[in-house]
Amino acid sequence: MRAFPADTVRCYLGGLLVALAACAGGLRADEPAKPGKADESAKPAAEAKKPEVPAKLQKKITFEMRDKPWSAVLEWFGDQTGMPVILGENKPTGTLSFYAPKEAGEPRKYTLAEVLDLLNDELLKQKMLLIRRSGSFTIVAADAKIPPELVPLVSAADLEQYGKSEVIAVVMPLTSLVAEDVAAEVKKMVGPFGEVQALKPNSLRIQDSGGNLRVVVDTVRKMDDATKGEAESYSYVCQYIKPRDAERILREQLGDTSQQQQQQQPQQPSPFPFFQQPQPQPARPASSKRPFYISSDEALGKVLISGPADKIAQAKNILKEIDVPQRKDQPPRLGGGPVFRTYAVPAGNADAVVKLLAEIYKPSSTLRISAVNANSILVYATPDDQFDIEKLIRGGGTEKGADDLRVHEGLGSVVGIKTKSLGVMSTDTG
Repeated sequence: MRAFPADTVRCYLGGLLVALAACAGGLRADEPAKPGKADESAKPAAEAKKPEVPAKLQKKITFEMRDKPWSAVLEWFGDQTGMPVILGENKPTGTLSFYAPKEAGEPRKYTLAEVLDLLNDELLKQKMLLIRRSGSFTIVAADAKIPPELVPLVSAADLEQYGKSEVIAVVMPLTSLVAEDVAAEVKKMVGPFGEVQALKPNSLRIQDSGGNLRVVVDTVRKMDDATKGEAESYSYVCQYIKPRDAERILREQLGDTSQQQQQQQPQQPSPFPFFQQPQPQPARPASSKRPFYISSDEALGKVLISGPADKIAQAKNILKEIDVPQRKDQPPRLGGGPVFRTYAVPAGNADAVVKLLAEIYKPSSTLRISAVNANSILVYATPDDQFDIEKLIRGGGTEKGADDLRVHEGLGSVVGIKTKSLGVMSTDTG
């Protein structure tokens, strides 16, 4: 083997290291940059970039046509926009002539979006319309419904980038208005190419020509903003009527969108397992009305109402009419939270008595009735309900009406004696 001088070997090794370093530097330069602060600062600018096609339609060009066949006009338009014009069965006939007005001695320039509007003005004379799709243009019949799949869905923020004659659609989420309630009114605002649909959970899909769509979207947005903060809350302390009876009457006359939601909630377990459990109600479809809620609190003696100001005003008027004495000597409500009381029932028919009482005293968080044994019942109720239940068992009747009288008479038939002579023992355990 041939031997090389030491100096020669060192020279070769040094050159080889320099070459390797240069290659490594070149490779590092070609590698994609790792995420860093510089890249993160540049990211928002890239994300904020507008779609290429709408931006291109905003550039200004000179537009003049002199007896040009429509096929040549559409070919020229496709070249300018970078998007082909695809023709199907709708093909315009004849020629187009357009002479641009002078501005400072020069023909006026138009954006391509404005050119599209000028072309549509002429195409409408042949009952046709040029519309934009994701990567092309096509011509549709202007006197027929435009298939939804041909209508581009755009952001409301980008509406200004589209021509006034372009048929486009936006989806508007609503925060105060209810989409199903206002859809019919919004439909009155759109033009001949307009469509309005209510979408779940609470949005509107609005389709129309670009110029009118901008006006409609602005109007709906102002309407939605104007109704913000209109919801009010009102708490009413009942003087004579029981809160649950007031709640029932209000719901019957005004409606309540919370009922369906409450019925869809799972039944909460009772803290008193010896009481009968109410059966859950079947769920109902969600209401499309503006949110309006009514509830009552027997312990506090209040009716709670939340909703639009007009509904609150109606509720106040109704409460004023119904919360009045039913007779001259009727005292105000006793008030107070629920307490336990045990009642002795003659003849050992506690179960039958509980069943009859349950016909008018529906189980709730403040009212439960249960048989302790064959000769006594346990009642968990507010002082007002305890007073009425005791009068029913004693045979003194109540001021409730025919339904209670039927139960009252039923109690007497269960124990086999007249209700007026029915004895009762009560023990307060509250």
